[in-house]
Amino acid sequence: MSAAEWIGILGVVVLGVVVLLTRARLARATRQLHHLERRVSELEMSMKVVETEAHLAGATARRAAAAAGAEEPPPRVVFEPVTGRLLRVVAVGAGARRALHRLARPVGRRRAV
Repeated sequence: MSAAEWIGILGVVVLGVVVLLTRARLARATRQLHHLERRVSELEMSMKVVETEAHLAGATARRAAAAAGAEEPPPRVVFEPVTGRLLRVVAVGAGARRALHRLARPVGRRRAV
């Protein structure tokens, strides 16, 4: 056999090993993916149950507060932790910055508006 034939045979063997390793790795990744998909679906169902329980607990707390005579809190802005900052930035950008600076000045240094 010539050197070219040996190199060809070696190349086929190496290619076969690489294919087998790749198939094993793909099978392992597929099993992990199916496991994660099952886990995510379980978590989604659990989250729906928790969300329902939270809404029911909130409604129960509001009814109990109303029955005890507590004042209902003022309505809040949707997604207040995010939109509160956004509204502040927009207000400051819309001229509230100047008003805040005027109010922060000492009384004697304020200009007439």
